[in-house]
Amino acid sequence: MNILTLCRHCCGLVIFCLLCKPSISRSFIQVPFKLVHRLIAIEAIVNNKKGTFILDTGAQRMLLNQKYFNTKSLPSRGNWAGINGTVQSVPYQIIDSFHLQSLTITDLEANFLDLSHIEKKRGIRLLGIIGYEALKNFEVFIDYPARKIQLNPVDKKGFTKLTPVFYEEIQDSLDFKLLHHLIVLKTEVGGVKMRMALDTGSELNLLDRLVKKKVLEHFEARNTINVSGSSSKVVEAVVGMLHHFKLNGQEFPPMRTLLNNLDHMRKSLGIWLDGLLGHEFLRNRRILINYQQRRLYIFKDKAF
Repeated sequence: MNILTLCRHCCGLVIFCLLCKPSISRSFIQVPFKLVHRLIAIEAIVNNKKGTFILDTGAQRMLLNQKYFNTKSLPSRGNWAGINGTVQSVPYQIIDSFHLQSLTITDLEANFLDLSHIEKKRGIRLLGIIGYEALKNFEVFIDYPARKIQLNPVDKKGFTKLTPVFYEEIQDSLDFKLLHHLIVLKTEVGGVKMRMALDTGSELNLLDRLVKKKVLEHFEARNTINVSGSSSKVVEAVVGMLHHFKLNGQEFPPMRTLLNNLDHMRKSLGIWLDGLLGHEFLRNRRILINYQQRRLYIFKDKAF
């Protein structure tokens, strides 16, 4: 579990804490990615350890796999909450450096958790998860069909001094609210207005069980599956098709959606969310997120 033509001068997992102030290098990068079970997987280096990371706009902090780091002497604090409602205190550390191609970020705070269950289920060696704190000072362009990401550094007002390196045609653009670290969009199902977070770390869309009855009338239950987040705890949830979903007035085809309880997120973050827009919504899209300007751009399909 959000411009005219782009020739411009201004080209999850829930972890929260507001203390880190990372410093970054001032150049854009383009990064290829692979989809691992609908999750964006990229190669990066943290504290001289190289490995695979998942890009997760639903996470605030960087989350490192405790399996590969010595955390015995590290302090712990919370709270941490996952999709299954688990809440616990986790070790944390200010990491020395995070390298993504030519990009270097320092003074970035990371939390540590055992992610072995994700490695086993996904069949990868997972070093960690990249969240909002590593992304907030960039425009984040995610091109799912081409399997690439572009990061453009921006100033405090969300503008970049870089020469644009791509020119795209905008299909839609909309404002979002940044609640804690979450990109929250105004959506609609069956005429009922809802708030949903854009989450690249969610393999399916997610709808809260407590949404209005009129919304559930547009949810077609299919079967039950077992789900787990960054915690190893597994819970059973109903999966089905969500019909008549609208974003910015545009209706989308039916999407595979998980029906689950988001009460733990409301309690831990103090905000109301009706659901998450994950890979099912994003899988064929090309989007640009500008965190500083609170703006999301969706591009027209590109012929390859």
